[in-house]
Amino acid sequence: MRFVEILEEFEIYGFSAKTSNLDETKSPKIAPLWDKFLQNYDGKSEIYCTYSDYESDVNGEYIFCIGTKSQSSLNLKISKVNSGKYIVFDSKFNNGNDTLNTWKQIWSFFESSNLIRAYKTDFERYFDGNLEIYIGIK
Repeated sequence: MRFVEILEEFEIYGFSAKTSNLDETKSPKIAPLWDKFLQNYDGKSEIYCTYSDYESDVNGEYIFCIGTKSQSSLNLKISKVNSGKYIVFDSKFNNGNDTLNTWKQIWSFFESSNLIRAYKTDFERYFDGNLEIYIGIK
C-alpha cells in the first residue's frame, strides 16, 4: 500500500454500466462488460476500470467503466479519473478472484482506518500481470 497524488485528470475510453456491490451479487453487470471489452481489446494497452459518480458510499450505486487510455473507432464512453490523493493497493493478477480479494482487503482496511474515502473516482490499473487499485481519499 502506498500513497500517490494524481496531478492531472485523465480519460478512459470504454464500456460502462450503472451498478452497485449488491447488484453485482444478484445480476452482475461488470463481468459481461469485461467480456465485451476483451472481444475488442488489442492485447497491448494497459486496462483501466473506473468507479465514479458514486450515489453515496460502498453500499450505493456507481458507474463502472472498463477501457484504455486510447481512443478507438468504436463508439465508446468516456470516464474521467479525477486528480487528487489516492491510496494504492497492489496485487498480482491472474484472474477476477485476485481483483475481488484485493477489494475485500480494501473494504476491511477502511473499516478500521482513519483515512476517509472520497467516493469521487476509484480505479483499477491492469498491466504486465499486475493489478493496482487506486482509492480516492480526502
